[in-house]
Amino acid sequence: MEKKKEQLCPTCLTGMNSVKLDPREPFCPFFHLHSGNGCAGYKPLAGGVSK
Repeated sequence: MEKKKEQLCPTCLTGMNSVKLDPREPFCPFFHLHSGNGCAGYKPLAGGVSK
């Protein structure tokens, strides 16, 4: 059984800020920085994930 990797995008401050600037954009503008193992543009949210 393959261990699931934690998804970075839901906990990314960079992506959240870009969604606030343009909420109609369906994809993170930094998606090209994601290598499959990590993202060069990733910055974790302070205090965890807010829902």
